Amino acid sequence: MDESSIKENLVKAREACALSQTEVALRLGINRASFIKLEKGKTHILNKHIPDLAEMYGLSLEALILGFEPVENSTFITEDFQKKQQQMVSYYENERKTANEKIQAMEERIAELKQHIRLLEEVKLRNERDLEKLSGV
Repeated sequence: MDESSIKENLVKAREACALSQTEVALRLGINRASFIKLEKGKTHILNKHIPDLAEMYGLSLEALILGFEPVENSTFITEDFQKKQQQMVSYYENERKTANEKIQAMEERIAELKQHIRLLEEVKLRNERDLEKLSGV
């Protein structure tokens, strides 16, 4: 693996996480200029930051350096991915359930308010009729 491939992997991994150079630099505790040098391979402090970058990007060290997950780790990654995917599905199912409960409560409240409006309109009509009777006397 040559240095240009590693630099490309660093950029691709950062972009895949939708992180700016500034955000990553802040998380690493370095300034943006230092991070740019790191990403361009113009500094030798890269080895110090590789583990932190891999963790930040959610990748193994091998995947960050090589640009792919080696075969011996792919089963673990697949199982880990499936576990994370199931956690996300559960989370969004709970969110959907909560949202549906809120919608149902709001629909019930709307029905109550509509009934209240109908009653008020009836009272208004009675009052208008009574006022007409009193005015006509």
